[in-house]
Amino acid sequence: GNLGEGQDGFEDLGSMEDLMKMMGQSQTNQGAMPSSTLMPQDGFSLPTGGSKKQKKVNKQKKKHVKKQGTRQELIKQVFDLCDADQDILLNQQEMERFAKENGFDGDEDTWATEYKTVCAEYGKDPDHGMDVMSFTKFVEDKSEKGFYLENEELRELVKVLIPQQPA
Repeated sequence: GNLGEGQDGFEDLGSMEDLMKMMGQSQTNQGAMPSSTLMPQDGFSLPTGGSKKQKKVNKQKKKHVKKQGTRQELIKQVFDLCDADQDILLNQQEMERFAKENGFDGDEDTWATEYKTVCAEYGKDPDHGMDVMSFTKFVEDKSEKGFYLENEELRELVKVLIPQQPA
């Protein structure tokens, strides 16, 4: 094989044998790591991107386990429980459930107006809905436009929103 320029204008590296000689190795894989050092023999595998602990935590979140989570986890849990169609957006009906659980007692028309106002305040299209970030800002907002909830209120809301299993 010729290590000069090939017909396509790119450098031609020639045959694999020539390439190995050029690198100072023969075809016996001299200098290559034996495969036994790559795979541990004691039954443990090398880390590949997720530990078993993380997987257990994710399963718990999906089951809505009642626990004293962080404020962010509580807000996310309330959001997920309100998100009946699981499209990661809270539409008018899903936000209405949240509002009614927190004392809103107006009719549907009053809620429709209120919902549009809330969406506008947080830069969301009412036809699209509130995403988790906007919802978080809404329940963190202590101003007139927001609906701030204490951690204990969030915990109580989670209990109320979890679908009751028949006894």
